[in-house]
Amino acid sequence: MVEMIRYAILLVILATTATAIDKTVFKSCSERPFCKLVSDTLDGTDGSLLVTPQDDTIPYQVIIDAGPPLTITFYYQGLKQVVLDGERLVYESTDDSKAFTFKADFPEADRLYGLLDHAWNLALGDTNNGTAESGDPLRLRNSDSWGYEANSPMALYGARPVVYGHSENKTSGIFLHNAAEQWIDASSGSDGKDPSVYFIVERAAFDLFVLLGPSPKEIVRQFTGLTGKAHLPQIWALGYHQCRFSYKSQDDVKDVVARLDENDFPGTPSADCWPGASSWIDYLNPEAADYYSTWFSFEKFNGSTPTLAGIWNDMNEPAVFDDSTEKTMPWEVQHYGGVEHGDIHNIYGLLHVKSTHKGLLDRDQNQKRPFVLTRSNFAGSQRYAAMWTGDNSATWEHFANSISECMNANMLGMVFCGADIGGFIGDPSDELLQRWYQGAVWTPFFRGHSSRESKRREPYLFSKEVQDVIRNALRLRYRHIPTIYTLFFEHTVTGDPIITPLYYHYPGLNDRDTQTMIGTDIMSVAVTKPGVKSVEVYFPGSYSDTDPFDKNTDFWYRVDKYQFSQFRAGLVEQVEVDIDSSPVFYRAGSIIFNLDTPRKSIVEAKDDFYSIYVNVDRRNSAKGRLFKDDLYSFNYEKKTYYYSEAEWVPESEKMLIKYAILLAILASTATAADNPVFKKCSERPFCKRLRNYVVDDKSKYSADVHSSSIKDNILTVPLKNENGDNLNLLLSMFEGNKIRVKVEDPNSKRFELGDIVIIEELKELPKNKTSGIFLHNAAEQWIDTSSGSDDKDPSVYFIVERAAFDLFILLGPTPKEIVRQFTGLTGKAHLPQIWALGYHQCRFSYRSQDDVKDVVARMDENDIPFDAIWLDGDHTDGYKWFHWNHTTFPDPVELQQNISATGRVCVSISDPHIKVDDDYDVYAGAKGKYFTKWANGNEYVDYSWPGASSWIDYLNPEAADYYSTWFSFEKFNGSTPTLAGIWNDMNEPSVFNDSSEMTMPWEVQHYGGVEHGDIHNIYGLLHVSQIYHKGLMDRDKNEKRPFVLTRSNFAGSQRYAAMWTGDNNSTWEHFANSISECMNANVLGMVFCGADIGGFIGDPSDELLQRWYQGAVWTPFFRGHSDTMSKRREPYLFPKEVQDVIRNALRLRYRHIPTIYTLFYEHTVTGDPIISPLYYQYPGINDRDTQTMIGELEIKKSVFTKTARGTPLHKIDIAKALREGNGILELSF
Repeated sequence: MVEMIRYAILLVILATTATAIDKTVFKSCSERPFCKLVSDTLDGTDGSLLVTPQDDTIPYQVIIDAGPPLTITFYYQGLKQVVLDGERLVYESTDDSKAFTFKADFPEADRLYGLLDHAWNLALGDTNNGTAESGDPLRLRNSDSWGYEANSPMALYGARPVVYGHSENKTSGIFLHNAAEQWIDASSGSDGKDPSVYFIVERAAFDLFVLLGPSPKEIVRQFTGLTGKAHLPQIWALGYHQCRFSYKSQDDVKDVVARLDENDFPGTPSADCWPGASSWIDYLNPEAADYYSTWFSFEKFNGSTPTLAGIWNDMNEPAVFDDSTEKTMPWEVQHYGGVEHGDIHNIYGLLHVKSTHKGLLDRDQNQKRPFVLTRSNFAGSQRYAAMWTGDNSATWEHFANSISECMNANMLGMVFCGADIGGFIGDPSDELLQRWYQGAVWTPFFRGHSSRESKRREPYLFSKEVQDVIRNALRLRYRHIPTIYTLFFEHTVTGDPIITPLYYHYPGLNDRDTQTMIGTDIMSVAVTKPGVKSVEVYFPGSYSDTDPFDKNTDFWYRVDKYQFSQFRAGLVEQVEVDIDSSPVFYRAGSIIFNLDTPRKSIVEAKDDFYSIYVNVDRRNSAKGRLFKDDLYSFNYEKKTYYYSEAEWVPESEKMLIKYAILLAILASTATAADNPVFKKCSERPFCKRLRNYVVDDKSKYSADVHSSSIKDNILTVPLKNENGDNLNLLLSMFEGNKIRVKVEDPNSKRFELGDIVIIEELKELPKNKTSGIFLHNAAEQWIDTSSGSDDKDPSVYFIVERAAFDLFILLGPTPKEIVRQFTGLTGKAHLPQIWALGYHQCRFSYRSQDDVKDVVARMDENDIPFDAIWLDGDHTDGYKWFHWNHTTFPDPVELQQNISATGRVCVSISDPHIKVDDDYDVYAGAKGKYFTKWANGNEYVDYSWPGASSWIDYLNPEAADYYSTWFSFEKFNGSTPTLAGIWNDMNEPSVFNDSSEMTMPWEVQHYGGVEHGDIHNIYGLLHVSQIYHKGLMDRDKNEKRPFVLTRSNFAGSQRYAAMWTGDNNSTWEHFANSISECMNANVLGMVFCGADIGGFIGDPSDELLQRWYQGAVWTPFFRGHSDTMSKRREPYLFPKEVQDVIRNALRLRYRHIPTIYTLFYEHTVTGDPIISPLYYQYPGINDRDTQTMIGELEIKKSVFTKTARGTPLHKIDIAKALREGNGILELSF
C-alpha cells in the first residue's frame, strides 16, 4: 500500500452514510434563516405574488401569476430557470380518476435530459414530432420489458421522474416525487429553444421539487442530496462478472471457473434461477420487510457461506406472468395501510432492494458492504443496489443505448450501472461482442450475461483472435479499477457521477453525447457501429485567450494502444480504430494509478504495486488522486483510509513514492422482440384522455394571491376555477437550490411517498452584454456609426431609401446567443459535401479543354492537393449559359470524365443575365414572360458580359421555376455529375451601365409591380435560392447537398450558398480585410465564406501570396482565383521555396477538414459560426480582431504585414522517461 506521496496534499474526508431518514432532516426555517419565506404582491400588479427567502443574499425568487391560468416562474440570480404553465394544469379528484397533469418549461435551455429508464438517446427527443418511432410519450412504469425496443420511449424496468433542462449557461431541473404510472411528452420548443415536458400522472400526490442548479454538477449534487448516494462497493464488485441464464449444475459452474482461469480471463461467476406460482411480499409493511431480510442469514439460507457475497434482485418491478395486467400486479391490490399498488408501483423494487440490503448487512454483522443488483429502480435505489439495463438484445442499437442509459443513470444518481455485455437476447456477431466488451469496460457495473436460448458465450469458447480482444478489454478494466474505486469513494462524499457525458464537465458541449468521461481525467469513445475504420472524437478543454500553444491549452493523450499520441482541446478528429481496441484518452495534467500486473481477480491484486502514468500538461505538471482502504468494510466512514493527491512538480521534475515500484510513463507535451403486452398511451384511458386535453377557460386555475398565507415557512396559495374546484398550492424552499411545490385537494387525501425516497442536503450566472438589431428591409441603406463618449454607449443611425420599417431586436445576452437568435430567424447553412471544403483552383479564365487538363495534370505532378477545378465564362458559347463553346471545349463530357478519374469535381459559372438572342433557347423560352420589365410592360434590356441582356425576374415563381430547370442534365447539354457545383457571379445584379451605378434602375419592375429598388439587396438571394432548391436539388433528385457560390448575398443567403468577398486586390490591406470580412460574415450567419487568395486584381508578391495561402487555410471557403489581366498563378508556376510553403498550407488545410466539417455540422444544429473573432468565445476581449477562432479553439494569427519578423512561436520541450526502482524512487528529466 502506498504510505507516502511527497508533493501531495493528504485529504481525509469524512464520508456520510446515505440512509433513508424521516422528515426532520428538512430543517425548519427557524434553523435555516435563509429559507424563511417572504411574500408580497408585485409592484404595479393586482394578481402576482413574489416569494423570496427572508435572507436577501439567497438568490431565489418565485413569482406566482394569479391568472387564469396560473403560472409559477422560478428564478435563480434573476434568470428564469423553470416555468410551471397552468395552461395545462389538470387535477382530477373524482371516484373514477385521481389523475393530474402539468407542464414545465425550461426557458433558454437547449436540451432536456433525464427520465430514466428508456433505451433511447441520452438527450430526450421530441415525442410530438415523430422522434419516438411509436409516437407515444415516454412512459415511466417499471415493467418486465423482455426484448425491449431500442431507440424507443417504451417503459423499462426503472422510473426516475427527473428532468434536467440544460444550456451552456445554466442547468435546472424538476423531480416529481411520485411513484405512480406516468407518461411524459417532451418538446424541444421552437428552434430547439425553451423545451418543455408535459407530465400525465395517473394517481397519487402532486409533489414536485424544483432544482435550480445552475450547473450540471450542482444539479446532480442537489438530486443526490435529496435522494441519497451509493455506498462504496466492495472491490470485487468492480471486476468482471460472468453470468448466464442459467448454469444448470454445480459441475457446470465449476467448469466455467476452471476454464476462465485456464484461459487467463479474470472474473467472478454468477448464476440465476426462477420460481413457479408465487405470492409477493408487502415491503411497505415494516414487519414483512424485516421478515424477508432475515432469510439472507447463513442460518436460514442453508448452504450459503461468505463466498456467496452478493444478491441479484430480478423481476422486482414486480413482474407477473399475466398479460392482462401488462405483466405486473393489478393496481387495486392493496399494501400495508390500505395503499393500492398503483400508488407505489414504481417503488416496489426500491422497497425490495432495501430489504435485501438490510438482510446482507445483518448477515455480515455490518462488517461488509452489501452488493445487491436490481433490475427495477426508482430515485433512491442507489443507496442500496447496483442496476443493469435489463433484457436487452444483441444488436448494435442496444449496445449504443446501453452507454447512453448508464450515463443518464449516473446523472440521475444511479451510478453503479451496467448492461448485459453482448445483449441478453440473441447471438451477437464476433465484432459486436468484442466492441461491447471494449465499451463496457468503462461502465461501473461490468457483466457478461445471456439468455438460455442464446448460444453459450463464455469468452474461452470463441476463436483465439476474439479471445485476445476480450482478454485485453478485461485487463484494461482491471488496470483502471483503482481509478473507478477512487471515483466511487468521491461519490460517497459529493454525490458526483462515475461516468458522464461531456456536458457535465464542459457545459457548452451538449451535442456530444456519444463520448464518455470517467471522472475528469479519462475519456472513452465506444465504437457502436459495425465495420468502421475511424470514429469522430471531439477533444474538450480550455485554451489560452491569446495563444493556443501556451501553458493554458489543454490536450489529450490516446492510451488504448499506449502510443500517447496527442490531440489538442477544441478540435474534432477522425481517430483511426481497428478491432483490437476502442479509443481511450487521458487528460493532459492528470496522474492515473493503474494495476498493470495481470491477475485472475481484483482481490489477488490488493497488494500489487501501482503503475503511475504521469500525463504532463504544457506546464509540465500533473495531479492525480488515489483512494485505498481495506476493500470491503465500512471503516472508510470512520476515516480509516488513504486518500491522497499526487502531484508532479515541474520545478524539480521529481516525484517521491515510498515502498512502491514505480513505472512512470511521462507523456510528452507536444431487432428487439415485439411487446404487444405493453400498452400505448392510446390504450391507457387516462393518458389517451389527457395527452392532448385542452383546458377550457372555466377549468383553468387562478391563484387567489390575496388569500395566501405563510405558516411554518410553507406558503399556501388557494387555487380556484369557475367550475368551483378548489386546490391548495404549497411552496417551500430548502438549502441547496431546491424548491418544493405541492398541489393538494383539501377534500381528497392522496398517497404520498414520505421519507421512502427522500433524504436531505447554492450559486452564479451569465452576463448580459451583447444585444443587436436586424432591419428586415432589402432597399438601399446608409448607416452612420458612432462609438459614443469614451467608447461607451455606441449607436447606429440608419438612413433607408424605401420599403418597410421592420426591425427585430435581438436581446442576446451573449455573443453566442445573439448569433443563434439571428440564425434562428434567417436560417443556417446546410452541411456541405466534403469536397467543397478542400482547395479550389480557379482563374478568369481557363480558355480551353486542354488548358484545364494541363492544370489538373500539373497540380498532381507537383503534389499540390485540390478538390475542384473551376470554369469561368470562357467555357460558354459567347456567355450563353448552359451552352459550351465547342471550339475550345469540344468534348465536355470527356473533360469531366478526365477530371473525375483524378477524384476531383468541376464547378461552372452561371450569371443571372440572359443574352438577348432569339436563337438562344434559354432566352426564347423566357421572352415575354419571365424577364424584369419597365412600367410600360417592355422587357428591361441592358448590357453585361454577353452584350445586350435581360434579367430573369426571380420574384415570379414561374420564372424562377423555369430558370431552375436549365440545370438538369437533359437541358444543360454536356453536363455530368462531375459538374458538381455552380458559381453565381454578377448577381447584385451587375449591369454595365454607369448611369445606374452598374446595376438595374430602381424603377424596373418585378412580379406583382414591385420596383427593383424595394428588393435590390435580395436579388442575389432569390437567384441562388432557385439554383439551390429547384435547380441542383431537382437535378440530383434530392440525394446530394448542392454547392453554390454567390457574390451577392443578404440575410438568409446562407441557407443556399457559400460566398466570397468579390473582386479584391493583391495588397496586404485586402488580405487583412478578407479575414475580417469572413469573421464578420460568420457571426452574421454567412458561415461559408472565403476570398480570392492572392487577390483577384493585380499580381501579389511571393511573400504576400504565401502569407495569403497560410491565412486562408482557416476560412471556410478556400479558393485561389485571379483575373484575366493578372499573371497565371497556379502554385506549380512559382519557385520551389514558394511551392513548398503553399503545399504545406494546403496540407494543413486538409489535415483539419474533419474539424471544419464537424463545425459545419454543429452549425446546422446550433447556428454557431465556423470561424469567429475572439470576442465571440471570450466576450471581454473585444480589441483583438486580428486573431481567428476556429470553432472553440484559437489556432491561428495571420501575418498581415510585409516582411514581418518575430511572430511568436511556442516551442514545446519534450521529456520522456521509463524508470523502475524499489523503496523511494526519484525520477528526474
